[in-house]
Amino acid sequence: MTFCATFTKEQGIMVVAINAAYEVFVVHQIRIRDLPKIFYKADFCHIRHSLLLQATLGGVLLSIRFYATGLQPPIFAPADNPASVSPSLQTRTLTFLYLPAYNAWMLLCPTLLSFDWSMESIPLIQTIIDLRNLWSIGLYATLAVLGYLSFKELDNLHELNTQSTGRLKNVPCRNDTAGCASYRYLEQNPAPSCNGVTQKSNGKEIKSLRNGHAKKSFIPPKRENNNSYQRSNGCDIIRKRHSRYCSCSPERCGRRFSRSSSTSSSGSMSFSDEDVVERTRLLNVIIVATSFLIFPFLPATNALCYVGFVIAERILYIPSVGFCLLLAEGASQIWQRSSDLGRKLLVALVIVQLCLFSFKTVLRNQEWQTEETLYRAGIQVNPPKALGNLANIYKTAGRIQEAEDAYRRALTYRRNMADVHYNLGVLRQEVGRFEEAIDCYQLAIKCRPRMSMAHLNLGIALTTVGRNVEAEAVYRQAATLDDAGLKDPRGQMHGVVSSLFNLGRLLQEANRHEDALVVLEDALKRKPEYYPTQSLYNMLGETQYKLGNLPEAESWFKESLRSKADHVPAHLTYANLLGKTNRATEAERLLERAVSLEPENANVFRHYGQFWHDQGDYKKASKFYHTALNLQPNDFEITFNLANSLRQAKDNEEAEVYYRVAVDLKPDVANGHVNLGAMLHLNGKLEQAQASYLKALSLKPDDPTSLQNLKKLRNLMAKKSQANKQQEES
Repeated sequence: MTFCATFTKEQGIMVVAINAAYEVFVVHQIRIRDLPKIFYKADFCHIRHSLLLQATLGGVLLSIRFYATGLQPPIFAPADNPASVSPSLQTRTLTFLYLPAYNAWMLLCPTLLSFDWSMESIPLIQTIIDLRNLWSIGLYATLAVLGYLSFKELDNLHELNTQSTGRLKNVPCRNDTAGCASYRYLEQNPAPSCNGVTQKSNGKEIKSLRNGHAKKSFIPPKRENNNSYQRSNGCDIIRKRHSRYCSCSPERCGRRFSRSSSTSSSGSMSFSDEDVVERTRLLNVIIVATSFLIFPFLPATNALCYVGFVIAERILYIPSVGFCLLLAEGASQIWQRSSDLGRKLLVALVIVQLCLFSFKTVLRNQEWQTEETLYRAGIQVNPPKALGNLANIYKTAGRIQEAEDAYRRALTYRRNMADVHYNLGVLRQEVGRFEEAIDCYQLAIKCRPRMSMAHLNLGIALTTVGRNVEAEAVYRQAATLDDAGLKDPRGQMHGVVSSLFNLGRLLQEANRHEDALVVLEDALKRKPEYYPTQSLYNMLGETQYKLGNLPEAESWFKESLRSKADHVPAHLTYANLLGKTNRATEAERLLERAVSLEPENANVFRHYGQFWHDQGDYKKASKFYHTALNLQPNDFEITFNLANSLRQAKDNEEAEVYYRVAVDLKPDVANGHVNLGAMLHLNGKLEQAQASYLKALSLKPDDPTSLQNLKKLRNLMAKKSQANKQQEES
């Protein structure tokens, strides 16, 4: 069970410490002064062997756990545990001393709970005069007093036990159906050794084992003066001198423990046997409870190593066992010492406490029902983290305005949250607000310069708005980033390789194919095993195709399809190569496969239309372009290509309509005006054609096609004007 616990959560190893404390102080009742004897005294060989075995197995478990985590300490951001990165020793010490006190208060009064306590949810204690230091003093003083009294009581009980020549252990008390009790009790050799000798007790042989314990035999109770039976409430009570344990409760057996003590003639205090039993039981409860309370919490104290959280409510699960034991024992002690009125008041207080804690549990469970309710509940404790996560939920649900408002609110609490700046940039980029998205990505990089995903998205946004030179610089900067010491090395390297991929595509579109090939090959070398390679292979194939290296291009296209058989872009680019190399049947098969994979993808039908255009079947090309435009309306490239196919198919009137649509979609593209002018020219709309040519020249003054068409148009207009004038004169 400890093995399973340790590999679920590291604090599971502390079960070994609880076991050790139980064995030393409860089972063997070793005093503090006798602890060093465990390591060299023969009488303690059994407990020494047991503790050594537990320590060895615990060390092996920790070693395996450490090996499973890559032989590296946990990595966390400074915001996760702000005190750990504080340059002031005083601040670190005072804060770390205060955090256990705050956790103890959460057990006592869990009014504020949160899914996350990072980002200075608990402000650092920087001065000695901070009043919160009183909480720390109170906690450690209480633990010190409790420890002192417990170990002092251990000494006292040891003295009481050693006054006798022998003692009984494990005296069970069991009621039968008739309301009476049967008893068995064992007598232990008062001075066991590890030498394996046989001794006598009450006339019976008891073999002492080498582990320091006596082999016990059952001895029936005898009616002697010091072993009297008494009947109380239908239950027999054994009064045996130095008896130490009874499994039935005092109330159940009718026993009334004597709290009084008497002074012998020698002046020493003598206690009744029931007092010794009760004091021993109480001490054992305190030792077990404090062991559960303290040991599992030790890994979270930052005493062994810095941890990646300030407060984590999950680490209180096991300590709460000890906390509940102490509360129950405290209530029991008050009950035994109280009058009837006091007991009634105690019952009322316990009922109120149970109701309050149960009500808080119900409320907290409701807060955990959904992510939204959980993050809303955490705003009071950690507003920047809670609002940032809440915004992500809104964004996923399509509540864009609420998401943006939540991101903005989170940044008002903490301006240097790189993740929030990045997520806000993604939101704005998705709704087409690219300039605002660029500002967000730049702020994210400023807060976290090594954030590769922010570099990647910044480059994409810059490319979208036509700032290609800046985008290239950003991609190249991203290529220099590494993943050393980061919490998410996989995401980091994914962003780096994706930046190289996008840089290669940018260079390819700028007709810098040689540079693009170098960048893409570098990306191929640096990609981690988990990186999806199909797009990279496909881009390498496209680059080789544009360089004229058709065999290499085809091999990369095939590699892309081997990597991911349903990768649609590879189907389209490979089909384009096959179509250009007179392998139309294979190309059409690939295009049909792409349509079956993504029948709602407009880009698939655009490529299919381009294939038929290249094959000279302009009517089929127009058909596929129409389908693509229905799937993706207002797309300039599809509209422009459709108009070209219609013109080639001699459908001039419809071609003119789509050229006009293309010009309206992108009025700053010179080619649209040139082609519209040519279509108007063919359709005899000379004045409108001249206006289109002039618009094209205003956008691209030296365009030879526009100049040549305008010259032809004006010659035609001059001839028509002269012909009209001659006709009028005649």
